Amino acid sequence: MKTRNSVLVAVICSLMLLVLALSIVTGGVGPAMAAPEAAPTPVSITRPGGDGSFVTFDLFNTRVITSDTTSACVDIGKYSIADVQYTIDQGTTNTTTLTTKFSVDGGTLVSGVNVVASNAADATNMQQVQLFGRYICLLADVSNSNSVTVTARLSQSEVALGEFSLRGLNSPNAGKWGSRNE
Repeated sequence: MKTRNSVLVAVICSLMLLVLALSIVTGGVGPAMAAPEAAPTPVSITRPGGDGSFVTFDLFNTRVITSDTTSACVDIGKYSIADVQYTIDQGTTNTTTLTTKFSVDGGTLVSGVNVVASNAADATNMQQVQLFGRYICLLADVSNSNSVTVTARLSQSEVALGEFSLRGLNSPNAGKWGSRNE
């Protein structure tokens, strides 16, 4: 009887060790896990409120180009976002990329985002871009000397960023140091 109980205990212990070993190897049954996170979605830039009036600048006004060309720069110092609408009319294919260019001094240009990249067919679209610095222009970068007609307009809300103070709104110097100079 004693032997029989010893065998029974040995079998039960062996089964428990087997279950323990399998749960360690397979990771066991853990808590339910959520699906992996997706790539972050860019935060949209919302249009500020105001009276609904807008200002529009023609950066390229139905301009035929055959080489890399930068538009005239426009003053965007009091704006934070803009809608850029473009039309590219390909005669003979000339792959075109429109890139935003920003400047603080009106001379030194820094590349921003592409409004459209590697365009090889007639297209019309609009992109909203965040604005930096004091001036914006567009660079039309073309791949060859075939003529391509580019139209690009920039539209901004007439709501200015307004006065601000780094010293606090209740300070006697509020609105003096750190204010926008128009």
